[in-house]
Amino acid sequence: MKVGTSLLEELIGMLEASRRDVDDAIASLSDANISRKPQSGGWSALDCLEHIVFVEGVYLGWLENAVVQEEPRRDPEREAWITARVGDRSWDWQAPAVATPKGRFRSMPEALAEFHAVRARTVAAVKTRESSLLRLQASHSLLGIMNGVELVRLVAGHASRHAVQIRKTGGGLG
Repeated sequence: MKVGTSLLEELIGMLEASRRDVDDAIASLSDANISRKPQSGGWSALDCLEHIVFVEGVYLGWLENAVVQEEPRRDPEREAWITARVGDRSWDWQAPAVATPKGRFRSMPEALAEFHAVRARTVAAVKTRESSLLRLQASHSLLGIMNGVELVRLVAGHASRHAVQIRKTGGGLG
């Protein structure tokens, strides 16, 4: 069962919009602000991008390797909740230790190139798995069992969420 052209276009559109959110947030930074950590503590813009790349790689693995159920499952209310909640910076998600920045990237161009590469692979996987997105099953530690559509919404929202953090970090508001 395909998700339908309009839903597939919406999901791809969300991924492209969140890519632009990250690109725009990075472009708004001065070179001096790329590695600067907020005075209140937390991650620099480069740390945020490293985290986005790592987490998206994990989610991409889920998307590519998820169990495919016989029956599709769709819950538009849950999809809307995930879309709204992930982007809400007032909801404090704590990254697990494995997803915290480790200094993997030496420069913003290196990190941004890796982000673009993993995002291109995510978009390709969504297109490839279109017929099974609603039958995929992945398990998230906080959100529980997710289908592929919910997972794509999470991927897009996660990047946009951290784009807001990058802008704040760059402005010293972290």
